[in-house]
Amino acid sequence: MTSLSRRLKHLEASYPVVNRLSGAHARNLESAIRERVLRHLPDDELCRLRDVAEAMLQGSFDQRKIPAEQWAALNKASKAAFDEEYRKAGFTSSEDFQRRLKAG
Repeated sequence: MTSLSRRLKHLEASYPVVNRLSGAHARNLESAIRERVLRHLPDDELCRLRDVAEAMLQGSFDQRKIPAEQWAALNKASKAAFDEEYRKAGFTSSEDFQRRLKAG
């Protein structure tokens, strides 16, 4: 099966979810997208994300401790990965997903 055929089947399978986002369906789709996004990021960025998440949970996160260029690179890489995965799921962007989620 060609890559195009696989993508088309994936989009067709996602279509019903795209049109009726609600409750568990939306959470499951969002969770699956987040999981796929993490696969895009290299190990050093994953470690940074983990450290940021832990610090936020503990209430000790201070963005000033992260060099500006590292923070910008991490944000850029994660946004690009999210946008790519949302497009694969049939949305134009993460904003499109959020808008449909609220409308659903």
